[in-house]
Amino acid sequence: MQKQLKILEMRLRNWRIKVNISKTQAIIFTRRKPKIPDHLNLFSEDIYYKQSVKYLGVTFHKQLRYHHHVEAARNKALARFIHLYPLLKSPYIRLLLKKILYTSVIRSQMTYGCEIWSNAKFQIIRRLHAIQRKVSLTITGAYYRTTNKQLQDMLEIESF
Repeated sequence: MQKQLKILEMRLRNWRIKVNISKTQAIIFTRRKPKIPDHLNLFSEDIYYKQSVKYLGVTFHKQLRYHHHVEAARNKALARFIHLYPLLKSPYIRLLLKKILYTSVIRSQMTYGCEIWSNAKFQIIRRLHAIQRKVSLTITGAYYRTTNKQLQDMLEIESF
């Protein structure tokens, strides 16, 4: 890996491209304990290996487990739900507008990068189902024993 970084360093100099080393991280995806050096070196600066890295808003764990990402998305969606709660609970706003608010502001946060983390364990994804249920109950004003399937049918939304 260090040999390839030296080649990359030479090409970056030739093409006059600058790299922000402070934002550069290294990660190895494996379930085993890899035999790796403590750090790599690029432009005489150290690049350390990390347990998890964030790339384009998706958190990647070294064992490709997405519980960190899903938990962060859940917390952000819950914060958005709390901010929008007075609007979503209001009897003066139509159901269609409430659904649009949910799908565009809250659900978009929960589903960001789902093409990558959709194979996570059901126990992890179930935490997103709980948020969707809370929002659906608030929007519809339905009884708390209403099933998830009934709520999804009422709002015409899909399950995770």
